[in-house]
Amino acid sequence: MNAKPLRKMNNVMRWVLPLIAVAVLVAAPNHGAVAGDNKVEDGSFEAGRNSGFWKEKSTNFGTPICIVSSPSEVPCGDGEGTALPRTGVYWAWFGGADTFVEKGSLTQNVKFPSGGSAKLRFYLWIGDSSPDGKDSLTVLVDGQKVFKVKENNTGYSSYTLVQKNLDQFADGQRHKVQFKNRCTGDGNSNMSVDDISITAD
Repeated sequence: MNAKPLRKMNNVMRWVLPLIAVAVLVAAPNHGAVAGDNKVEDGSFEAGRNSGFWKEKSTNFGTPICIVSSPSEVPCGDGEGTALPRTGVYWAWFGGADTFVEKGSLTQNVKFPSGGSAKLRFYLWIGDSSPDGKDSLTVLVDGQKVFKVKENNTGYSSYTLVQKNLDQFADGQRHKVQFKNRCTGDGNSNMSVDDISITAD
């Protein structure tokens, strides 16, 4: 039986990062992706794992929702500095399984704005990629692909805002929004997502 993969953590950062994150939460406002009335519940994942806001799946880790270090739950580490939250202490880490095949997803039934206008915003950081370049992150609404990126895309070497027009879904009804990742196991890749919003602008 193969052992499960362990996400790596720099030993110094194990203690430093939680202190920094707490200081940021206390001292600074959250300048996330939200503009207007955000229809996504817990788009920054600060309610933690198994909050009920997201349906969480991961082949190797149980959930993509991560915290760097915690005395009360299993920490993810920081991928030796290649996977971290953008704001707060939680974020979605897709990948991190090294040579293990990994499939992860986060799904939420979101009540969209009405009036024919809707925009998806989120922040993406690809901190590590594998040799084959095949690992990917896809965003779907009701099964329809609205965004896809491969691990070797250099446009996301730090947290970068992604914006997608979703006017076709702006009917005031609930639609299934899913962030889905697939890793082939041919080396490690890290894709971090944080501060997701869907608004009427």
